[in-house]
Amino acid sequence: MAPADHLPLHRAFPWQPFRLDALGLVTLLGAEEVSRAIGGLQHSTITEYLPLMGAYLIAANRFTDPLPGYKAYNITDGIIPPALNGAFTRWLDNHIYSSSRRDSSITTITWTLAPEQDLATSWRRRCPPLMISILLNSILLVICILLADWYGIANTVGMILSVVVRWFLLRQNRLKLKEYAEKAREKFNAQNPNPEDLQEKILLVEPPSSTKLIVNKFPKALLFCFIFPLASSHQQSYRFARLVGWLAFSIHVICIGQSSLIAQLMSVGLLIAGTVGAIFRMGCDESEFGGLLKATSTSSPPEQQRRDCFAELDPTPDEERALEAWFLLPLRGVSATNTFYTAYEKKKPAHPAAIIQQAASKTQ
Repeated sequence: MAPADHLPLHRAFPWQPFRLDALGLVTLLGAEEVSRAIGGLQHSTITEYLPLMGAYLIAANRFTDPLPGYKAYNITDGIIPPALNGAFTRWLDNHIYSSSRRDSSITTITWTLAPEQDLATSWRRRCPPLMISILLNSILLVICILLADWYGIANTVGMILSVVVRWFLLRQNRLKLKEYAEKAREKFNAQNPNPEDLQEKILLVEPPSSTKLIVNKFPKALLFCFIFPLASSHQQSYRFARLVGWLAFSIHVICIGQSSLIAQLMSVGLLIAGTVGAIFRMGCDESEFGGLLKATSTSSPPEQQRRDCFAELDPTPDEERALEAWFLLPLRGVSATNTFYTAYEKKKPAHPAAIIQQAASKTQ
C-alpha cells in the first residue's frame, strides 16, 4: 500500500478526462485589469485577500505606475503638474469608467479628508474579506492534502503567499498616502491655519479619452496626495517583499501545471472569482481613496458641453488666460469664437454685485 492510499480522496487523484492549460490562464487572463483595479488603493470587503490572476504584475510593482495619457491642469495656479501619482490615475480610471459614469462627459469631484472616526473603525472592513480568504483557501488546501497532491499543496501555498505580498505592498502605498493626508489634517486642525492651505484648488484632468473631463476640487493642503509618488519609506522591506512575490509566483505557475485536475479546477475557479470581483470592484466604496480621502462626485448629462462646465467654474481672468494658453478655451478676438463666448458669458453665474445692479435697475 502506498503511503497516501489511506487518504479519503487519494483514489480521485488520477482522474483527468481532459487537460487544462492553467499556466496560460493564471499568467495572461485579466492581468492588466487586475493591476488597474487594485492600483486605485480601494478596500474591498470581499476580494481584498483573495488570490488574483496576474500576480507577476504585483511583484513587478506595475500597479503603482501612472496610467499613460492622463493630462492635468492646475487652473487655480496656472501651472501644469509634472505628473499625477499612479494610484490617483488608477482611482480615476476605476471611478469615471464605472457603469454610472461611463456615458458622462464631465465629472466633478470634491475631495475631503475621511473623518477620524471612520479611520478608527477601519479594521472592521478587514474582517469579512479576511474570513472569506481563510475559508476558501483552507478548503483548497485541505482537499489537496486529502488528495495527497503535493504539487497542489505547493500551488496553494504559493497563492496564499502572493496574497500576503500583495497586502504588504498595498499597505506600504496606503501608509505613504496616509502620511500626506495626516500632514494635511495637521494643517487644517492648527489653531491659526494658513489661509493658503485652505484655498480651494481646481485640478482639471483629461483622461486618454479626450471626450471626458474630470474637475477635481480640494484644499491646497491635499495637493500632495494626488501629485507626489507614493514611494514606500521602507525600501529594503519593499524590495524584499517583491522578491518573495516573484518566488511565490514561480511556485504557483510551476506547481499548478503539475497538480491534479481537481486541484487545478478549484484553483482556477478561486482565481477567476477573485479576479472578476476585483475588476468589478465588488465590495468597494467608490467614494474612498486609500481609506483616507473621501470623494463626492456629480456627473453631467452626456450632452453637456465643456463650455458649460467652464462657465459654471466661473474662472477669474487669470484662470481664463491659462485655459486659453492650454487650448481648453478658444482664443478671444477671433470672429469664429464670438458665438462661443456669447453663450459662455451667459452661462457664467451672476456675481452678487451684478445681482444687486439688476435688482436696482428693475426697481427704477
